[in-house]
Amino acid sequence: MNRKQLIDSEASGALMRHEAAYSAPKLEAEEAAPNIFAGIWRHRWAVLAITILFVIGAVFYLRVIPPSYSVTSQIYIEAPASLPTLTGVPGAVDTSGNEYLWTQVAVMQSPAVCSAAAKLLMPNANDEELHQLTNDLRNNLSPDVGRRDNVISLVYTDKNPDDAATNVNAITNAYIDYATKTHGDSSQKMMDALNTEKTAYENQLHKERDAEADFKKAHPELQYTTGANGSNIFGTQLAKLYDNLTTDEMALANATAELDAANSVKDDLPKLVQQATSQNYPGSAATNAEMNNDAKIESDAEGRLAGDKGNLGVDNPFYRRDAALVVEMQAKLQVLEQRYGQEYIGYLEGLKLHAEAQVKAMKAEIENAEQDSAATAANADAADYSKLENEVAATEKLVDQMDQTINGLSVAAHISQIPNVTILAPGRGEDAVRTPQPSVLLVLTLAAGLASGAGFALIREKLDHRVRSAEEIAGLLGLPVIGVVPHMKRGLTPLARAQAVHWDPMSEVSEAYRAVRTAVHFGVPAGQARTIVVTSPTPGDGKSTLASNLAISMAQAGKHTLLLDADFRRPVQHKMFELKDESGLTAVLAGHEPLSKAVRRTVVEGLDLLPAGPLPLNPSELLNGESFASILEELSQKYDHIVIDCPPVIAVTDARILGALCDLSLLVLRAGKTTRQGAELARSGLLSVGSRLLGVIVNDVPRGEEQYGYYGSYAYQSGNGNRPRIGDENGSSANGHSSARRRRLPSPSGIDSM
Repeated sequence: MNRKQLIDSEASGALMRHEAAYSAPKLEAEEAAPNIFAGIWRHRWAVLAITILFVIGAVFYLRVIPPSYSVTSQIYIEAPASLPTLTGVPGAVDTSGNEYLWTQVAVMQSPAVCSAAAKLLMPNANDEELHQLTNDLRNNLSPDVGRRDNVISLVYTDKNPDDAATNVNAITNAYIDYATKTHGDSSQKMMDALNTEKTAYENQLHKERDAEADFKKAHPELQYTTGANGSNIFGTQLAKLYDNLTTDEMALANATAELDAANSVKDDLPKLVQQATSQNYPGSAATNAEMNNDAKIESDAEGRLAGDKGNLGVDNPFYRRDAALVVEMQAKLQVLEQRYGQEYIGYLEGLKLHAEAQVKAMKAEIENAEQDSAATAANADAADYSKLENEVAATEKLVDQMDQTINGLSVAAHISQIPNVTILAPGRGEDAVRTPQPSVLLVLTLAAGLASGAGFALIREKLDHRVRSAEEIAGLLGLPVIGVVPHMKRGLTPLARAQAVHWDPMSEVSEAYRAVRTAVHFGVPAGQARTIVVTSPTPGDGKSTLASNLAISMAQAGKHTLLLDADFRRPVQHKMFELKDESGLTAVLAGHEPLSKAVRRTVVEGLDLLPAGPLPLNPSELLNGESFASILEELSQKYDHIVIDCPPVIAVTDARILGALCDLSLLVLRAGKTTRQGAELARSGLLSVGSRLLGVIVNDVPRGEEQYGYYGSYAYQSGNGNRPRIGDENGSSANGHSSARRRRLPSPSGIDSM
């Protein structure tokens, strides 16, 4: 197998690997969806920096801001549903529900209870200190009612865990004392009112009995028996009416006693609310619902308030917002409690008026019955005696009922001295929960830092319009990617970059340029790729370096190749091959020099160079003239391939002129530099003049990128297993040039290196 057949076989295998790795389907005017994870990975250092800043902030916060501690005391309150009530209203509310418990929560947070707790904590403090401590207790207390177990949890937050436990226990004890005193006072006041009423009725009973005895002495001739023989039917009817009167008068006495007790505490809203609750006052549905809702809002806000104060301090906007909400809810609850108390007193006044009307109506009915009895009775004296007898019986019954009610209230007062409050778990400093918890805060901060960094990376990726991967470019332009050139190492001279295939033929970069050569060889029919235009959207994309290395690789494949520098504005090919630009293509076009003299030989066997020559004043006109077309035709008869390095597409029109004249065009894009808009404009500019755009070469791809993984895992090796490099002491290139010459390579400036 000769050298040419070996190279073609090698090229065919490289093309198959290249097409399997990089060929992408064409898309019609649609941009490929960005790879989110790839975008984050490209900005990984920014993500890491932001995450570190978040963690540093969290550590600084933990060291500077003192922590707060939350202590919980759990209590169970058994509602006094079994206690007797005076009014006996049917359908009273069930005080075992959450409404009753939320009422107790409001009582616990009331100034009366917190002030009592402050006095327990600081018995010798002055009024100003007690007022400040009362406000602190109210602000730092966060009670809540369990949804399933009806257990009230009192959560108190403080900088010291032992102080938090002491304060929450003091509030619990103050609530028990307050509830005991309130219930006892309410029952005692109602007992006093009923005792007053009972004394009056007992005096009335004595008078009625005396009147009955006097009547018997004055009328000894009467038979004082009724009902058995039917001689006093009207007396039996009157007895029933008097029984009804007794019931109505008892209801009036109860209503009067409860109203008097309520009026005695109407200026103390918590006591008034407590009395109404203990007497099963149903209340209006609207007021109850509004009170429960506002109490829940206040409790939630106070819970957040304690957390904000412990975590962020009192100057943060969340603390100020919740503090304002707590003040607003407390004011609303005070207004609602006043309305609730007024409704309760109005409710009792209505009961009293109703009872008075009932008593008045019953007395009128009795009076009418007595008149009828007197008019029809055989003996008027017997009717008078029946009246006296019924009055005595009614008063006796009324006094007995009052005794029973007073005894019941006495039992209630005794029970209220031992409130049905069970402390399930008192507050303990060792059980305090620290806020914030360092481990939790660091984990949350780490997560927040990563999320913020990822967000920053995605925003930068969204605002970054540069192309980065072969897949993205293929989807964007709808063109195949026929080559991916990896990033060259730093420290290489521009000359070493321009002749990488010649000086370092076993490198990954050289293999990439040979893959482009292979794509051109198999991408078009034989003989139809003689003139090849190499261009890019903007300067600095690496078109000149690719043109020189592509020409070298074609010459190494046994093709007689000419590298033509048609960039009349910034020519660099003569510098890349250490030639002078005194003569060149512009001199030939101007008729100052023959073509044969302008073409120069290079150090690469089979490769000639036609420099640009002196810079003309009208480069576009020169390229668009018939002279250039004739020269290009003449050169095509002599060379197998002519690789033309031309100016960028967007900047000037030269590339479009050459693209229309030549067999095919190659568009070079630099990863991480070329923008999407620039790539689209370059493609459109070439296609608009009918250029045969074979594909795109992605240049300067980072070696760690996924799309260049093939070259990271495979490369040719020299015979002894060591890969020769430019500058090696003992290495030599494939064409036999010594490393000593490589060390003497000049470093010309101004070369479009990549």
